[in-house]
Amino acid sequence: MGALPKFERQTRNAVKLADDLASRREIWQSRPYNLEFATNNVCNLRCVMCPQHDGVPVQKVESEFAAEILDQFLPEGGVLSPLALSEPLAGDIDLYLRKCEEHDAYINLITNATLFTEDRLQRLLPRVERMWISFESPRPEIYGSLRIGASFAKTVEKCRLAARLARAHHVPVAFVTILMEPVWRDLPEYIRFVHDLGGQAVHVLELLPNYPRYENHRVVGKVPMSELVACRDEAAAQAASSGIALKFEMPPPLGMDSPGAPPALRLIYPELIYRLHGEIFRQNGHFCHQAASYMKVDTDGTVYPCCRAPAELRMGNAHEQSLGEIWNGPKYRDLRRRFHSGDLPAPCRGCSVLEGPAHYRRPEDAIPGDEAPWGTTPAHS
Repeated sequence: MGALPKFERQTRNAVKLADDLASRREIWQSRPYNLEFATNNVCNLRCVMCPQHDGVPVQKVESEFAAEILDQFLPEGGVLSPLALSEPLAGDIDLYLRKCEEHDAYINLITNATLFTEDRLQRLLPRVERMWISFESPRPEIYGSLRIGASFAKTVEKCRLAARLARAHHVPVAFVTILMEPVWRDLPEYIRFVHDLGGQAVHVLELLPNYPRYENHRVVGKVPMSELVACRDEAAAQAASSGIALKFEMPPPLGMDSPGAPPALRLIYPELIYRLHGEIFRQNGHFCHQAASYMKVDTDGTVYPCCRAPAELRMGNAHEQSLGEIWNGPKYRDLRRRFHSGDLPAPCRGCSVLEGPAHYRRPEDAIPGDEAPWGTTPAHS
């Protein structure tokens, strides 16, 4: 009997992941689902809230090594996120597409949209799982002051084109902004702007202290929390009336997730896995969903369990070991033990990736939202 279709293998992997988490294993049967890896760290913009603004040494991955990484991961992995503090379309997009087509995998496209063309989009979209467009402000003067090198008017037109073509391919389109000065007060207007462009969702990200101007842009701890919550709630009301999904990816009390209008059903296995993972991680809210299903390979080969990639969580190097050896190596095993025991590594404490979702809980806490077991009588007040 030949190999099972990718759809069935991915379903089995999700079941194995649920079992690994429920059994509190340190050596896992399941494999990571999402790979963050790019062929270089090149970006065409110099955004002021990004380390690229101040210049970072250009790093390029040898083509043979890049192909080897993709050939190790994608036969059983589902999604490639081609990032490295970079613009994916400035990388080897032909390699990403070729390997995803060869292994029946999909691209998680996080982009500034400035390099879109209709031909490029038509080629990409059949292999795109989701499209995320980073676009901070609906105001041209603010957008231009943040995204150095981008034209507001031209990028708006490219976003409209992308949303229109993505709709034809049933690819969900989300817009990404950051809770920061000077854009946070415009969030309700931003929701209307995204709706007009054809977007279906908005994700508001936490500002990270990884660049010199962080204090100039920070709002949490400076602006009264009541004002931030009021602005969030106004944005949520606007999103609800527009049918836009809205997510604040940050710890309480700002974190929230409003689903918006249901997206069109797309018959590809990532849609099933996306929904299965939602329930698996709800039931295992003490365990970081990225550490459970995500692997980042930096341009120098260093492997991390999450997109934040703190130095304290280096898991190994792909130049020295296979991804499989690293995945069940001593550092990953220790990390799993620490999540299950509640003895979190320092970079994980307070991290919005772990603590932001509504289902987050400590290992000893009950699973939120569970109903009474079948055959029992719920208590009445």
